Amino acid sequence: MLHTLHKSTIAPGGSVFDIALDQHGEVWLAAESGLWRGRPGSWQMLPKALPLLRINTLTCIDDEHTNSSLLFAGGAPSNIVYSHDAGTSWYTARLDPIESPITCFAQSPNFAQDRVVLAGTLNDGVLRSSDGGRNWRLANFGLHDFAILAMVVAPVWQEREVAFLITAEGIYRSPNGGRAWKRVFGDIAPQMLAISSNFASDGTVYVSDEQDTLYHSTDSGKTWQPVDETNSVPTGINSLWCGTTTLIAGTQNGSIHRSSNAGQTWSCIAELPGAVLTLAETKGALYAGLYDDGIAFSVDQGTTWQQDHSFVARDITRIVHSADRHLLAFGPTGGLWQSEARLDGVDVWQRIETLDEQYNLLSVAHPHRDVLYVATDNGIVASTNGGAGWQHVLLTTSAPIVSVVSSTNEPNAVWAGTTKGEIWHSIDYGTTWHCLSTVVENSVLVAFTLATFYSDQTPIAVTYDSTEQQIIVWRSIGGGRRWQPWRTMSRAPDTVGIPRVHVATQQRVDGMVVWVVFDNQVWNGLDQSWQHHVVANQRIMAISCVPGTPITLVATDQHLYACPDRELWEFMGDNLLGINMMDFCAPIIGDLIGLGCGGVIWVQSYVS
Repeated sequence: MLHTLHKSTIAPGGSVFDIALDQHGEVWLAAESGLWRGRPGSWQMLPKALPLLRINTLTCIDDEHTNSSLLFAGGAPSNIVYSHDAGTSWYTARLDPIESPITCFAQSPNFAQDRVVLAGTLNDGVLRSSDGGRNWRLANFGLHDFAILAMVVAPVWQEREVAFLITAEGIYRSPNGGRAWKRVFGDIAPQMLAISSNFASDGTVYVSDEQDTLYHSTDSGKTWQPVDETNSVPTGINSLWCGTTTLIAGTQNGSIHRSSNAGQTWSCIAELPGAVLTLAETKGALYAGLYDDGIAFSVDQGTTWQQDHSFVARDITRIVHSADRHLLAFGPTGGLWQSEARLDGVDVWQRIETLDEQYNLLSVAHPHRDVLYVATDNGIVASTNGGAGWQHVLLTTSAPIVSVVSSTNEPNAVWAGTTKGEIWHSIDYGTTWHCLSTVVENSVLVAFTLATFYSDQTPIAVTYDSTEQQIIVWRSIGGGRRWQPWRTMSRAPDTVGIPRVHVATQQRVDGMVVWVVFDNQVWNGLDQSWQHHVVANQRIMAISCVPGTPITLVATDQHLYACPDRELWEFMGDNLLGINMMDFCAPIIGDLIGLGCGGVIWVQSYVS
């Protein structure tokens, strides 16, 4: 059974790229870790079932046909997905061929009748749907630049169905619902765009540029002038929101400014810790999405602001420990964090600031407190002084790195495997490398680790054959230079995509056991004896072998299971204090340190 000892967070916040609001007043957030919903003080992450590596933008439309909210999300890769049931199920829209991510959405004010939605892309121009978002066609007539930065539509479409967009070289206007475009103002580098809620009567649109000039048009976008020749406009405007009588600007340095006279004069009303990436309003409340620092809100039309410290949404997905119980947590864009495992909980986490934030973190090996190897999307970086300094030690251009591993017995030796199955090795802390072999051609390497067989470090690789939907475990002979297949495993027929595979090793009295976990399946191998179990009906998120014991633990996003003997699995309970388990580790007997979505940490004791 599980007994909770302590719950904490690595750090509140996380970048919020876009905000959408549904008919019930619920707030939807596109954050670095995924899609979130809720209200200030109460947030919930949706399961990561969207076919998007990153959500850049989203919009929520009240759909009178179904009396529900229709949710659209877009990002990288170049997909648009939509949901009719508040994010429970998702469908991938059909698009004209594009190669760049989605950057923004704008929907017709007459959506209930015309079913029109527009989407901007990073390099492919505008996509337009006229069937409620199921099918999208390119609508680039008149465009000279296809990198769409932002897009707005008039609050009312009558004879003219007016829409605006900005690119790096100017402002475009469409009079016919996004079917065709005309550049109406060039020779500036636009940054952000906002349209008056009274556009039908005042014809006002605002655009900020890189030179910190705010332009406006009061004739529906036909002519443009600077709002204020005295240059009192806030510098570094990142986001704009235009209300009935109020204009709000968020800046790159985190300040929020308010104007009550159409941008003629401004007052700074808030100093927030992160750049303001987006602004949105619903039912009298204003929301600001921040870079790295979550979300802030105002309930008095932007007069005062407060940061919501309950929002914990960092892209932190893995937690690992070294032999001395030193803990690390990391994620693709969430950075690398360190702390200590203590019986009274894990309270203080510090970000390793010396690691370049531009890296996407893929894998971490931590054989010793002072030795760190980090696989990134730009090769491997290493530190031999606990993260105080880093050296770029391996740059692989042929394929991304799947895993980097090292052992506590030889922290100077490090191994790395790429998606193409290339196995790299270094014995001098990553100073020099050798490509030893390729595991197998025409398959994807999905996992790689080291196991100790008869005192030798033996590389173990796992590949995936998408044609046969087979996962193959390979054991190396010759120290990574030659490979022999050890076990072939099949996925369920209805599963799609490259599987997320976890591998763990366990030294037992009768030998070294290798555990392989994917989907909802658990396999373990001892010499030529392999056993297979389906432990749960849900995908298994993580596996950990407890040091010094025969106990193996696996977890779904809600439940924990234990196996003391390779055969029998015991349900340990669902007292996990949170939702969406991402990873866990068991650094000592009887204690489990879990990582929840966004960076929630809890320490629990268990009795098997």
